[in-house]
Amino acid sequence: MALGLLDIDAAKSLTDLASRLSSSVTAIDALTWVSCHGDCHGGNARIAKDGPLKGQAIFFDFDDGGPGYLAYDLAVFLWSLTLHGSGFALWHAFIEGYRSVRSINPIDFEATHLFVPIRHFWLMGNYANKTSEWGSELVTTRQLEYMLKWEREKLVPSFL
Repeated sequence: MALGLLDIDAAKSLTDLASRLSSSVTAIDALTWVSCHGDCHGGNARIAKDGPLKGQAIFFDFDDGGPGYLAYDLAVFLWSLTLHGSGFALWHAFIEGYRSVRSINPIDFEATHLFVPIRHFWLMGNYANKTSEWGSELVTTRQLEYMLKWEREKLVPSFL
């Protein structure tokens, strides 16, 4: 990642956060491993209006898909809501809909909060990877501040 785009203190904070998050994931036993969509947010799904799947969510954009943690896949939806200020009503509806088809182990559900900043690392990596096309304005300490605020408000002391 383009850590060189950040000042020394921000780069160290980002590295330290990555280490804490990694250690936290490693410390959790029995997270469910599934085939992940990888980019499971509302923008990559449409509700079928007719046909045999009428009323069901149809997902697309599987280029980030592969094996991974269920908690991560669920967290991507929560992460997208927090970025766009959509509130938690959609999160609760999403989880209710998911649970109407498949159960979620409590540890996986709790771990979704841990994977929100991990997903944001993905976004920062995507920004850093595209600096030659998009410029470096998106790789900012604001991204780090989002993750540190999430850690303070949602993770401590639950996971870290």
